[in-house]
Amino acid sequence: MNLGKKYLFCLLTCLWLIVIFGLSSQPYQWQTIQPVLHHFFSQESMRHVLPAVSFQYHHSTVDSQKNPFKFVKFLIRKTAHILLYATLAFLTRQALKQAIGSRLHIRLPHAPVVEVVTLLFVGLIAALDEWNQTHVALRTGAVQDVCLDLFAGSIGMMIASIRTEYFRFLLNKANTLLSRQPVSTEEVFVLLNLPQRSAETAAEPEVTRLLSAGDLEILD
Repeated sequence: MNLGKKYLFCLLTCLWLIVIFGLSSQPYQWQTIQPVLHHFFSQESMRHVLPAVSFQYHHSTVDSQKNPFKFVKFLIRKTAHILLYATLAFLTRQALKQAIGSRLHIRLPHAPVVEVVTLLFVGLIAALDEWNQTHVALRTGAVQDVCLDLFAGSIGMMIASIRTEYFRFLLNKANTLLSRQPVSTEEVFVLLNLPQRSAETAAEPEVTRLLSAGDLEILD
């Protein structure tokens, strides 16, 4: 089972890398959504909807009022960055956990080795991704995007950690339930320090309460 999961996450990680580099290799004209926005919306309608926001990003100004279409395109592209690299971090972490995590007990000062390796891998892929974009027509690479991708990777690892802890909680709960052994009526009275009596007179309030709560199980 673990062996199958290990290769499954490794395969998914490789496929996701193909998706990332495939998208970064596309020319700008293939990815721009501004013509679609122009078709459905006017600049004035966009200005009324969007809040007044303006900031610098990679040697250019992103202004929701001066160029609302560029602003929306920016939001969509950066959201795509977050989704792509959060997913990459999630898949990479799971692949490493299944491959070496259960056997690796060395820990760095404040973070498990698997998490550190995952974040370094995400940073490497982000840098290569931006470098690849510099060789594509009308596209550039940005250090800010690498930082954004690392932030997205942290989100992906957090989601993976929450998922792992949740399933560990469910497993522990299941093991606890499975390990509960049923007890006989006589053992009930011994545990409660009550006088011995027959099962027919087991209407003692404390016994009844425990039985109804499911904390004890009577063996016939």
